[in-house]
Amino acid sequence: MDTAWTMAVGQDVLYPGVRGGRRSVADRAVAAYSRRMMKAATGSYAAASAIWDVTSMRTPPTRMFHPAAFLAALAGSPLPPLARAPMTPGEREVLRGLDRTGV
Repeated sequence: MDTAWTMAVGQDVLYPGVRGGRRSVADRAVAAYSRRMMKAATGSYAAASAIWDVTSMRTPPTRMFHPAAFLAALAGSPLPPLARAPMTPGEREVLRGLDRTGV
């Protein structure tokens, strides 16, 4: 359970106003690696499957450093940056109409 708890609260220190500590070098390194891994996962099965395995607690966090996942994070996303917004205004309006949260 220690690993799951650490994963759940480990990034809390990155938010302003959180009591209990300051961002360490390790916190910043983990956050930077996680961001790279998430970006790589948009176009890399190796990165996406590592994230899935770890966040679903199927494997320990060390899975994120499997050579294929590490190389995917190092290489970054193979997809080009978006040239425009991912949805048209009409598509966003359809989603707003489906929103049942009342916001």
